[in-house]
Amino acid sequence: MVKRSPCGNLIGVVMDVGGFGKPSLCSFDLMMRGLGWQIGIPILPQHPVLTNEDWTNTNMNVAEIVKHLESTFVPHIDAIYGRSPPWITDCGNVEYRD
Repeated sequence: MVKRSPCGNLIGVVMDVGGFGKPSLCSFDLMMRGLGWQIGIPILPQHPVLTNEDWTNTNMNVAEIVKHLESTFVPHIDAIYGRSPPWITDCGNVEYRD
């Protein structure tokens, strides 16, 4: 999932699922990218997920953390790095599309 910050910088949530079988070990990172810079912070490192309920709870928790970071961390980074041009279209391996 990638979207733009108020300054046009890219915000992406990256999920990695590791391990074989159950439990799945998932980690989530928040990535931001602009012209000449990229920054990432771990949201949830190596969290074991065993059941569908675990997946639901994990996704809900990550959504709440991202919501909080969008109101605190993202404005701080936007203030430091400023506006990015609209032609910046990818955040790591994830591409932004209107």
